[in-house]
Amino acid sequence: PREFDNEHALKGEDLVLIDVGMEYFGYGTDITRTWPVDGVFSGNQSIIYNIVQRAADVAMEMTRPGARMTELSAAANQEIINGLISAGICLGTYAQCSNIRTVFYMHSLGHGVGLDVHDGTNLNPLRVGHVFTIEPGLYFNEASLDDARNGPNAGLLNWALLDEFDDFGGVRIEDTILVTENGYENLYSCGYHELLLRLKLSCEGKIIPTRKTS
Repeated sequence: PREFDNEHALKGEDLVLIDVGMEYFGYGTDITRTWPVDGVFSGNQSIIYNIVQRAADVAMEMTRPGARMTELSAAANQEIINGLISAGICLGTYAQCSNIRTVFYMHSLGHGVGLDVHDGTNLNPLRVGHVFTIEPGLYFNEASLDDARNGPNAGLLNWALLDEFDDFGGVRIEDTILVTENGYENLYSCGYHELLLRLKLSCEGKIIPTRKTS
C-alpha cells in the first residue's frame, strides 16, 4: 500500500509496481505499470500479466460516447474470471468463480481524472471529453488469501498452485483514457508532457485532434 513504507530489498525475480501521477496547471493524471526486476517475466508472472492486459484491452475497446463504466467493468471482470479459470487457479465454473474474484481483484476498474487524481466525475454514461482510468489488476495478498482459505469458497481454489505465488505481489496496468467522438485515445501513448496538456485541454472542453482512436 502507498500509505506504508516498504524497505523490501528487490530481488531479480520480483515484480515492481509503480503507480505514478502528477499535476499540470492544476490537473492530475494517473498511470501504473508493473515490471520484473530482472527484465524477464517468469511463467506465472507472464500468465497473470497477460490476464490483466486482456482485461484492460477489452475495457478500452468498449470505450466510446454512450458506453457505461459499469459495462466496461463487467467486461473486464469477465476476462479476469476466465483468466483465473484458464490458469487453473479457480477450479469451479464461471458462476462459481465469479464469487471469488475479489480475493484477487478487490478494487473498481477505474475512476475519473481531472482537478483531482481521483475525480468524482459521473462516468455513466461516458461522454466526449471525459477522462478516466482503466486499471484492472490481480494481487496475491496474504491476508486476502488467508480469508479465502477459511471461507465458504475455499474448495474452488487450487491451493497447491497458489503456493507458487508466495511473495508474488501483484500486477496492475493503468492507463489514462480520453473519450473522443470516435471512441477513445489512450493518453499514455503520447509523451508525458503532452498527456498532461491534453488532459488540461479536455477538462476545459477544448478537445484537440487525437492521434489514436478506436
